[in-house]
Amino acid sequence: MQIGARSLLAPPVIDRTTIGTSSFPNRVDMHWTDPVDPNGVGIFIHGITRDGVYKDSGFSENDYTDNTNVLASQTYSYQIVSTSFHGITSAPVTLTVNTPTPGAVDPRRVGVRPTGSYWGALGENIDNLSGNLNFTIPMLQTKARGGWGVPINLIYNSQMWRKDNGGAWLMGQDVGYGMGWRLMAGSVTPSFDNQTYVVDHWTYTDSTGAEYRLDVNTGGVWTSSEGVYVNFDSNTNKLWFNNGTFWYMGCISGGD
Repeated sequence: MQIGARSLLAPPVIDRTTIGTSSFPNRVDMHWTDPVDPNGVGIFIHGITRDGVYKDSGFSENDYTDNTNVLASQTYSYQIVSTSFHGITSAPVTLTVNTPTPGAVDPRRVGVRPTGSYWGALGENIDNLSGNLNFTIPMLQTKARGGWGVPINLIYNSQMWRKDNGGAWLMGQDVGYGMGWRLMAGSVTPSFDNQTYVVDHWTYTDSTGAEYRLDVNTGGVWTSSEGVYVNFDSNTNKLWFNNGTFWYMGCISGGD
């Protein structure tokens, strides 16, 4: 415990020149360098608005991804404020971001997609579009009647970084097997609107680490408009595939 007078000094404003942004048709990434606060008590959390509406009001990292209700070919105005450990808020810094047309794609692409083109002879798959190296080690094959089964793989994807005009971005994480490694059968992950706490979209990740955004919502049934065209019925927690099979998503992982 520390006891002392409350500091009424606002944190310094984030230097606009340190903010890097990358925009896509349905997502905006940004990061910045927190300013030094020599006379205050330091920065505790950040808040961010888009077009005057709060997107998030309590995150400590100096990077942010806006992937809810982002549309292509739009101009968005963001404001970032910092709050000190004593609850004093800085003046905002404003930045304008233009999202590209619907046809623009993120050059970072992991996993092995059925629509992709790959090179490799010894278990590796090098994506001819993105350059990502995927390496899959089969660990377990669950079996059912008729020869149907689900593979459980230890997978590695090399494309953990992205470098563009907005800077260098760390996209990978260590979930217990080493940076870039995951043990996967498949998963669906929700992305929530931070103001309404309503699901904006889901992300389906297959056993190779390939990610598909499920953002077409019809009565709680979420569909991918790319690649595998799977359907996730959030009413019954069933993930349906085109061959008529489904997974019941009854296991929930803990948050990080």
